[in-house]
Amino acid sequence: MSQHPVSEPASGPGIAVVTGASSGIGRATVERLLREGWRVHAVARRGCDVSGAVAYTVDLAAPEGVRTLVDALWPSLEGEARVALVHNAATGRRPA
Repeated sequence: MSQHPVSEPASGPGIAVVTGASSGIGRATVERLLREGWRVHAVARRGCDVSGAVAYTVDLAAPEGVRTLVDALWPSLEGEARVALVHNAATGRRPA
């Protein structure tokens, strides 16, 4: 198992990645974490326009979307002392 050095957070509690961040609970979570000092990466299929968050527009229901997100996020997360994931994205199906 390889080990990566852990750095102290640049500021605040750490980095949070929030999926489903464009509206509802996801957006409210992004706003709350920003108020609490977290550095927030907001992920949504329709984008997220919350000031202060780093926004990613990606469809996590598609495997290539997940890979694109991981590739974009990894440099920001590697070596961080505290990283939180709030996985709020959902794929819904209506009953037939």
